Amino acid sequence: MSFTFKETSSQAYFVVEKVYRSLLPPVDNDLVEVPGRPGAYHRKTKLGVLEFNFQIRIRQKNVRALNDAKRTIAEWLYSENPEKLVLEKEPDKYYLAKLDGNTDLEEIVKIGKGTLKFICPDPIAFDQYEVLAPIPLGTEAANINVDGTYKTFPVVRATFKKDTTVFLYATENENEQVFLGKPVDVDTETAVPLFTRVLYERFESLPNWQVSTTGVEYGTATGSMRIENVGTGYVTYEDIGTGVNWHGPSRKRSLPEPLDNWKIDFFPRFKTNVAKELGRIELYLLDVNSEIIGKMYIGDRYNASMLVDTKIRIGSDVNGVNILQGSGDKPGVWNDFTGQMQFIKTGSRFQAYIGIINYKTGQHHTRKYEKFVDSKNQFTKKLAQVQIYIAGYGTAPIPVRERMFIDHLDVYKQNIIQKNQVEYIARADDVIEIDHYTKEITKNGMPFKKYLNPVSNLFSLKPGSNAIGFQPSDVADVEVSYRSRWL
Repeated sequence: MSFTFKETSSQAYFVVEKVYRSLLPPVDNDLVEVPGRPGAYHRKTKLGVLEFNFQIRIRQKNVRALNDAKRTIAEWLYSENPEKLVLEKEPDKYYLAKLDGNTDLEEIVKIGKGTLKFICPDPIAFDQYEVLAPIPLGTEAANINVDGTYKTFPVVRATFKKDTTVFLYATENENEQVFLGKPVDVDTETAVPLFTRVLYERFESLPNWQVSTTGVEYGTATGSMRIENVGTGYVTYEDIGTGVNWHGPSRKRSLPEPLDNWKIDFFPRFKTNVAKELGRIELYLLDVNSEIIGKMYIGDRYNASMLVDTKIRIGSDVNGVNILQGSGDKPGVWNDFTGQMQFIKTGSRFQAYIGIINYKTGQHHTRKYEKFVDSKNQFTKKLAQVQIYIAGYGTAPIPVRERMFIDHLDVYKQNIIQKNQVEYIARADDVIEIDHYTKEITKNGMPFKKYLNPVSNLFSLKPGSNAIGFQPSDVADVEVSYRSRWL
């Protein structure tokens, strides 16, 4: 008898002698009594928190080994959020659980006995296996067949083949629909993009990037860059030169036109392996006179620890504002960074974002988002050029090339949407994902919930057949995935 928690079996630490659990989670019936009528009306049923109690026995060769084992077990069992709990007798299902209450242990020489209590705030079990239902382009309605004994929550993933201002889907229940965007009134409105891409840089070659020996902060521009994996690769350093401070290669290029309102998507890779490694990757925003009007930075500048930090700034180093900076919510969370940095200017409003990308799912995590309003109109110069810089410090070791590079870079002109115009919510190749369980909506991995119409209700799927209709049906390939759930 055993269980698995956080992908580790209890057999590695102790023997489970007994398991105590209820047949069902606590059932709470919400009843309303009406004066003058017998009994009560049933309004709804609510399931309470499910508990598992494991009676365990730890045996070690001596008292010291028992104490060491207790600390190891404590580290394994502690979690701030619910984690996967799998019972040996039900290996095809899991619960989301966390340890709760006291964990007193009766110690008799080299043997410890006690009871571990796990609670499941969500008391319903999940299938280990995810079901994927593809819905091809042009399908107006589909039936999703769900196993299990309890309702489940789907994830809807739409990969767009055409530009669209609206995307919606619904069940036969009029209260169950998801409505993104807004349809176009063909008599009075036209559809337009919010952003028009003006630079699409995948670093297949460098001729369009002019070598720069000036314009970097805290150091010098020297050395040279190289393209790795030509055609599908990235730009990194060939040689960082020499210097007592920061030093490394830099290149810049002009945009097709100066931009008043813009968006920059910057995709660096940075990872340090040892505390002595120092390095930085920077993207400078320049005006027509090559003056710095902003900067995006990620790197490790701490000589006694591995600590990657980041900065997104508007303005120069002297008079600028750091909109987003630091090492994340916890120091070290960006030490192995492969992700996206985004900077947006809309009039006097600025938005800065950073997040790590899980390239298996396309979703972002370990994110940070900040805003700034330039109420004094200090930062009004137009964006005309971008400059990249990859550097090391003094004679300190730097991360190897495959751990310090720029994958790609996109720059967009932001269009001002007029009253008679409707914004496209998705362009061809965009991916929108709606998770009905977590209530999270993303576009290309980034938060996208502001486009959700208030009439929407992220619904569940019941066991059996579920009919879902999609409109427009010819704009996206759709996948509906879910895990069956069990009482």
